[in-house]
Amino acid sequence: MGFFLSSGYGDHVSIFVGNYLKTNLSYLISGIFLLFILSDSRGQTNKSLAADILYSHFNALYKLDQNLINGVKYYKSPESVSGSEFFLDEKSSSGNITVNGIKYQNVLLKYDLINQDVILEYDFPLGGKMQIIIDDEKITEFGIFEKTFKKYHFPSAGDRFFQTITAGNIVCLIYWSKMRIPTSSSLQYAYLYSEENRKTYLLMENQLCQFTGQGSFLKLFPGHEDEVRRYIKNHNLEMRNISDENLVRLLEYCDDLVSNVPTDTIR
Repeated sequence: MGFFLSSGYGDHVSIFVGNYLKTNLSYLISGIFLLFILSDSRGQTNKSLAADILYSHFNALYKLDQNLINGVKYYKSPESVSGSEFFLDEKSSSGNITVNGIKYQNVLLKYDLINQDVILEYDFPLGGKMQIIIDDEKITEFGIFEKTFKKYHFPSAGDRFFQTITAGNIVCLIYWSKMRIPTSSSLQYAYLYSEENRKTYLLMENQLCQFTGQGSFLKLFPGHEDEVRRYIKNHNLEMRNISDENLVRLLEYCDDLVSNVPTDTIR
């Protein structure tokens, strides 16, 4: 089956979903076998019903896309923590994800910024909801809250997911994270999750070039500092908290500058 329930963290029991489903089916088959026995005195109708039930459950269990639901069962931390570890919302949100080269649309996802895990939620055929952590080695990109995240590898950071913003020839990468912080100010919570923290980079010659404000951003465009400074001033941009929309416009302007295309500094 490929889909397995496991936990690389702690005492969770690791089992392949193939065995899990076989176990569930064994109970199902045993129950239906009992129905066959009990139905001897009630005629053929109950036997036919039992067969229909068996076929229905078997078909539902095995028609799930095994490429997509291959992952580790998600367990919420039992620790008492204030706040949420997830990106923007702890509830699953409709998005898309590419697993082993196959893109899936309209799937329910959430992004754990503490562990950098992408969690898939789906309806389990036997009832209830299932949440699994998709193996990040098999994910190339995903989209959630109208933001696109792609996996990049850098020697200094290894494999990481970055929100990706492209403007012409310029690629901007944003790394989102949170921290779990011990707290002594609350009797109810031992820890709290920080707000989202973002580190913003331009990808230049396959190198991450970070900028944290206007000064460090200007240094990324030598020879064009005055023009970029005027653009930032004319548009009242705060570089530390710039929105995605304004960042795209700024990067498009910078791309025009470095491409020697005439630009309007007050557009």
